[in-house]
This record gives sequence, structure tokens and C-alpha cells, in this order.
Amino acid sequence: MDRRRLALLLVALVAASAGAAYAVYQIGQINMQWRVESPATMSPATVSLNMGVIYIGSAATGGFRGVATLVVVHRTDIGVSLSGYGGLSSLAVTVRLVSGAGPRATVYSATVSSSSNTTVISGVAPGTYEVDVNYTAQAGDAPASGTASLSLYVP
Repeated sequence: MDRRRLALLLVALVAASAGAAYAVYQIGQINMQWRVESPATMSPATVSLNMGVIYIGSAATGGFRGVATLVVVHRTDIGVSLSGYGGLSSLAVTVRLVSGAGPRATVYSATVSSSSNTTVISGVAPGTYEVDVNYTAQAGDAPASGTASLSLYVP
């Protein structure tokens, strides 16, 4: 084999191994899709939040404000459920329902996680609420991508 071919082969091997190393460290895109079930209503009815790229062995935090408007007609309990978070070793999501502003704002909050994936926000008063979502995700140890599903419902 001549030197030119050998050099080209070495460059190809280095490039291939660099690509493989990158694939090993990137866990991929994680989207959070969620919906509200009746008798509560939410606009838009389904929300998809892109949590972005998370790398193996690392954590990511983030949040989204005003992703939807939730309307509650009668005082009710709102259940919060989390499922389908493949590719993550852990995921915690906090949902905040905010009505009004400043010190007089009405705020309800609940956190669900991979270890406690269902909870209830008790006694949500009638009103219109802005929905905020915050998350903390810890990447697993293998390349993957997935969709976390978050549901708000009346239990």
C-alpha cells in the first residue's frame, strides 16, 4: 500500500472514531408532550416542549413559561402524570398553574418524577391559569432519544 492510501485510510479511521465518540456521548433529543383531559380545558390542547440535547452522564435543567392556558370551571383536583422518558436515568417535572400576578397571584404547583410519576394538585379553584413547566433531567449511560409524556387530568 502506498503512503498516500495509508494516510487516507488513517484519516478515515480517525474521522470514523471521532464520529463514534460523539455518538457515544450524545443522548439525543428529548421532547415533552402533554395534554389535559376533560372536564378541564387547555389551549392549546396538546403541547410539545423540546428539552434539547442532553449528553451521557450530564444533567440539564430548563423551563417554559406560559406554554398553555388552563381553564377550570369548578373547584377540582388536577392529577399530574409522567411516563415514557426513555434514555434518561431520571426526570423531574414541576408544573405550575398561575392565575394573576404579583403577591395576589394564585399559584398551584406539583412535581412528578421518574421515582414518583403521579401526583394530585388538590382543590384547584375555578379560574384561568397560565401553565409553566420546569424540568431537571439526568442522562442515562447509553445513546437514546425519547419522549416524556406529561398529562393533566381530573382524577
